[in-house]
Amino acid sequence: MLLQAKVQLGETVVVIGLGLIGQLTVQMLKAAGCRILGIDLDQSVVDLAIKSGAHQAINRSEDVHKIVDAFTQGRGADTVILTASTNSNDPIKLAGEIARDRARVVVVGAVKMDIPREHYYMKELELCLSRSYGPGRYDPDYEEYGQDYPIGFVRWTEKRNMEEFLRLVAEKHINLDLLTTHRFAVEKASDAYDLILGKTGERCCGVLLEYPTEGKIITRIATRYADKTSSPSKNELAIGFIGAGNFATASLLPHLRSAKGVKLTGVANSTGVSSKNTAERFHFAFSSTDAKEVINDPNTNCVFIATRHSTHGELVLAALKAGKAVFVEKPLCLNERELKEIFQAQQESGKALFVGFNRRFSPLATQLKQAFGPKTSPYSMIYRVNAGFIAKDNWTQDPLQGGGRIIGEVCHFIDLMQFFTDAQPIQVFAQSIKSGSDKETDEDSVMINITFSDGSIGTVHYLAIGDKSFPKERLEVFGAGSVAVLDDFKTATFTRNGSTSKFASSGQDKGHRTEVESFISSLQKNNSPISLNSLLLTTLATFRVLESLRTGKPERISLDF
Repeated sequence: MLLQAKVQLGETVVVIGLGLIGQLTVQMLKAAGCRILGIDLDQSVVDLAIKSGAHQAINRSEDVHKIVDAFTQGRGADTVILTASTNSNDPIKLAGEIARDRARVVVVGAVKMDIPREHYYMKELELCLSRSYGPGRYDPDYEEYGQDYPIGFVRWTEKRNMEEFLRLVAEKHINLDLLTTHRFAVEKASDAYDLILGKTGERCCGVLLEYPTEGKIITRIATRYADKTSSPSKNELAIGFIGAGNFATASLLPHLRSAKGVKLTGVANSTGVSSKNTAERFHFAFSSTDAKEVINDPNTNCVFIATRHSTHGELVLAALKAGKAVFVEKPLCLNERELKEIFQAQQESGKALFVGFNRRFSPLATQLKQAFGPKTSPYSMIYRVNAGFIAKDNWTQDPLQGGGRIIGEVCHFIDLMQFFTDAQPIQVFAQSIKSGSDKETDEDSVMINITFSDGSIGTVHYLAIGDKSFPKERLEVFGAGSVAVLDDFKTATFTRNGSTSKFASSGQDKGHRTEVESFISSLQKNNSPISLNSLLLTTLATFRVLESLRTGKPERISLDF
C-alpha cells in the first residue's frame, strides 16, 4: 500500500482506520520517515497509534478538519490512506476534504466508495486501490510456478514486499508484540475466530495462533475402522486412495466400498478435513494429507489415484516402485518422459497398471461390440463430442496442471475406438479451428483422423463451440455390413440386413461401476481388462495429436521403448 501511496521522506500522511492494518501502516510510515496523523472512532486504538509511532492521533468525534489543518500547516495531507472497514461513506468523503491539492488517496480497507465529485474533481485527487501483497498477486505464473518479474522492471513484487516487511520486523522497525492482544494454541483456533468475529464482546487487535515447537508431526490419523484393517491376506485387496475429490466420491469410491474381497486402508487428500471426512464416510482405516502415507503403507497393496493431472505421473511411478498395483484416473501422465519412466517402472515391478478409460465398460458399448460378433474386416468410426466451453484460466487448460483437454479427455474416445477395433492406433492427423479469439482455446475444437493397425479408421470431432444443452457424445461404427450407433451412453442401435435392434440403459451409464469391478477382478484373477500396450498407445496418441496440430502433418504412433 505504501508503494501505491508513493510516500516520500517528510510527507504528511493521514491514516483513517486504526485497526491492525492501520497500526501496521503507521509503523511502516514511521520507518519511511513520514509525519503521521491517525484517525479512528475507537479511543483505545487512537491511543495505541501513538505507541505505534503516529505523531498525532485523534478521535473522529473531534474537529478533524481544524486539527489536520494545523498538523499540515494549512496545506492539507500529502496522502490519505484508508484502512477502515465500514459501510459508511464517511472515510472516502473525509479523505477528499482533508487532502491537499493533487494529493493521493489510497483505499486499503473495505469502505463504501461513493466518490463525492466536489473535492476529488476540484483538487484533481489521485485515487488508488491497493490490492494485497503487490505485483504477482493473482498471477498463476508468478504464484504457482515461481516465474519472478525482473527487478529492473518491477522493483517491488509480492515476494520482495514480504522480504522487506520481515526485514523491518527483524530490525525492530515494526513492533508486533505491541499489537498482539491475544494468543491461542492452534487447538483453540475456533475460540480465536469467535473473538475476531466479535462473538465474545472482547476487544482485540493482533491475534496469534501458536503451534507446538516440539513433538512428532502427525501425518496420519486413524479412524474407528482402523482395527478392522491388518495385513492383507493372499487374495485380499487392500486399497489406498489418493485424491478423493467430487468425481472420486461420486463415481469410484461408492463402488469400492461395496466391492467384495476389498478393504480400504488409507485415503490422502489435500486438506485434513476433507481427508478425514472421506475416511469416515467410506470406512478407510486412516486419513492423511500426505500421499506417501498411502503409497508406503505396508497394509496397502493397491493404490487408486484421482488427483489433478499434473501429479498422476509422479504418483504412479512412486506407487509402482513401492510394489503396489495402480489404478489411475485419466490421463496416465502429461509427457513422454513420464510415459517411458512409467513403462520401465511397471516392467521392473511387475505390478498391474490400469487407467480409468471407463467408456469401454459401459453396458451399451459392450452390447454393440457383441452384436458385431467376430471381427472380419476394418471399421470406420465417427465420434462426435459436444465437449462444451471451458475458460482458458481453468486448471484443466493449464499445460502444466491439466495438460489441456486433448490429453485430459480425448484419450477416452481413442480408447473406445481401440475397444471396438481390437487394434492399435498407428497414426493421427489433427486440425483445429482458427478463431482468433483470446477467450477460446482453438485446440478445444478439433478434428482428429486416426488410422489403426488393422486398417480401420476413425474420426473424432471434439467441439467446444456448440450448445451445452445438446447431447454430449455420439459414436457411429460402420463395418461388416452393419452400423452401430451409441447415443450419449443412454441409447444405442445396431443395424444389419435391414433390421435394427434397439438398446437402452435405465440412465446414462458410462461404465464406472463395471470398470472398478473389472479392475478388482483382474487383480484377483491376474488378467488385465486393458493391455499395457493399449494404455500406453492411447496416451501417446494424445501427445501425437498435439504434435500434429503444431506441425500440420500426420504423426506416427509407436512405442520406442
